[in-house]
Amino acid sequence: MGRFTTSEAYSDTGLTTPSNDTWPRIFSKSTIGIDRNCIVKNLNTNNNDQFEIQPGCLQAIKKLRLKGYKVFLFFVEPRISSKEITIEEVEQHNNQLMSIFGNAGIQSIEGVLYSTSCHKQDIYSFPNTGMLKKAEKEYKQNWKGGYFISSDIKALKAGFKVGATPVLVSHENGEGIEQINTFANRKLKASSLVFNSLEEFANSLP
Repeated sequence: MGRFTTSEAYSDTGLTTPSNDTWPRIFSKSTIGIDRNCIVKNLNTNNNDQFEIQPGCLQAIKKLRLKGYKVFLFFVEPRISSKEITIEEVEQHNNQLMSIFGNAGIQSIEGVLYSTSCHKQDIYSFPNTGMLKKAEKEYKQNWKGGYFISSDIKALKAGFKVGATPVLVSHENGEGIEQINTFANRKLKASSLVFNSLEEFANSLP
């Protein structure tokens, strides 16, 4: 069973963020779901203060928000169900990431949802659509005309199932390229966009 949280990214440390005049009050454009793995390159679980962020990701998310897009983060954290990490630690990681967002000038996002396992029977784990449908029903996100971004094929399949355009972000190591080019994923590939980075995707949108 998935456990979820919604968060606002903000800075209470006095660091510079966009002024109220430049940060949108209404985000009228489509919803963009982003797999957290596209943002966090490495999470050092031995030190909760250490996040390695993918190059350009913070700038990309800020740009998407300033353009008026809704941004929702998703991730699967199977270490909760295997007792390797606690809910409290995951929440701490979420708060840490939101602080990083705030310090980068990202004043808000729509929310964060996560699954506590990667079991096939878990409706909230990818490629199942439970998390995306929860965002749709409870947080009023509309996937029609929206995008779902990941370097993981299972996550992209979930986005495809709810009607979002799948966006494969391959990063510098070509993540997901080999998988999406298989015969089994031909329908997914036909509906997907492919970019080298989240920043490249953000720059492509009006």
